Amino acid sequence: MVSHNKELLRKILEHSKIKTMLEIGSGRCSTRMARGILMSEDNYCLSLEESEIWHKKMNQLCPANQHGKVLKVDVGWKNKHLFLDYDSHKKFDFILIDGPTVHSNTHKKITNKLSRYLSNDKFWIKTYPLSGGGVSSLHMLEYVLRFFRKETFVLVDYRLTAVYYYLQTFVDKNELDFWGVIDDGFVKRRRVHKNVLKEKYWNDIIDDRQLIRNRPTLATFICKKGNKIIHDIFKDINVNVVSLL
Repeated sequence: MVSHNKELLRKILEHSKIKTMLEIGSGRCSTRMARGILMSEDNYCLSLEESEIWHKKMNQLCPANQHGKVLKVDVGWKNKHLFLDYDSHKKFDFILIDGPTVHSNTHKKITNKLSRYLSNDKFWIKTYPLSGGGVSSLHMLEYVLRFFRKETFVLVDYRLTAVYYYLQTFVDKNELDFWGVIDDGFVKRRRVHKNVLKEKYWNDIIDDRQLIRNRPTLATFICKKGNKIIHDIFKDINVNVVSLL
């Protein structure tokens, strides 16, 4: 997790509205923090982890109990989408997207398919890096929508590549709201975004801002339109945001 977002995560978890959390990609900081804070009777944190090595490490740090567990999952490719093989009727108050991690040396077939998928000229984002920059989280927003209740919201930990993909996917659907956190990372050097985006879209997205209103930042909130508590949470945790759409 980006160090800049650790305090933001703590404030979210301490909010009275947050009882349950789904974490895509366990983390030494985030998982331990969630398990340490969500300790009341009905609170629970489920962390989905694709790495067998990291799964073992996190289970040693955060053994399963009545308030949470780290579950080993597999990453797959189906219908031109990345997915995790966990499914449930459970709904969560809060979802953190900070994974999975898909490396070319351990998921060669998947990364090859992902690279071919992104080579389509219609996508804003470049085909690299496949093991960083958020590419491996590309379809995680679509995946986690099944775990939404009406007031659920998502925090994406940086992962600019994934956020730009989410924006392109949902910009015309009028289903979701996207909010970027205004902080020291808000005005980022333009070259960072040009490293993520294909050159043909630079003017529209970065310079003229015709396709999206503002550029993503270190942290992005996503919720369904009509979410009645999200602005109360922004106010309660003292975070300033700007609409990305």
